[in-house]
Amino acid sequence: LNNDFRIINIYVPPEQIVDTVNLYHLPNRRKIALRFLSYLLLGQNIQADIHDSIEDARTALLLYQYYQKLTAEGRFEDELERIYEEGTRCGWQVPDP
Repeated sequence: LNNDFRIINIYVPPEQIVDTVNLYHLPNRRKIALRFLSYLLLGQNIQADIHDSIEDARTALLLYQYYQKLTAEGRFEDELERIYEEGTRCGWQVPDP
């Protein structure tokens, strides 16, 4: 994330940064890639060809908004468990488009 900010030449205070890799994470479990979260939760296949910081930022914002929605509805913990179950089932791989 810091590299993405550096590439676009902006400074964001640390207290304003929310990283989806930390939001969608259970203690003592693997960290989940943005690409996998995007595929599973948003139905989007990102980073298929090249790394695009703008695409990553847009996706992270959508995932944050989805996190807020799930939290407000009291469904986040169940959804997080489902993400880990599905990730384990498919080996954390996003199928080719």
